[in-house]
Amino acid sequence: MVGTGRKMGSSNYKSITAIRPTRCRQAPGVPCPPHLADNQAMPLPPPPIRRHSNKANNELLLKGLLCALIGLAVLVSPYFITSPGMQGIVANASLVGWFALVLGLGFIGVYVRRRLAGKTGPSGPL
Repeated sequence: MVGTGRKMGSSNYKSITAIRPTRCRQAPGVPCPPHLADNQAMPLPPPPIRRHSNKANNELLLKGLLCALIGLAVLVSPYFITSPGMQGIVANASLVGWFALVLGLGFIGVYVRRRLAGKTGPSGPL
């Protein structure tokens, strides 16, 4: 605006916003879309379906089995080791064995959950 003395950033200017139509402006005889006829917002599309590949599921199962096997080996091996010094060292690592066993069982649980969810519908966050 030339000559008005107003600046472009002044508060007298209204911000530009998208205005929704208040009624359907179709040609006569053409039906209005439902979202314009009722002046409601359009519905959201369905959420995307996340599918896991068979390779990822198989790797998860392999990791779970190996972790569980290592955990069991660390927990059970002190009973089969004959050397008292080595038996004490491995027995002190029992916390690591329990951690590996729980981690492996967790991986196996996620694998089973994915397999069951794959048969019934979309998978969850895991």
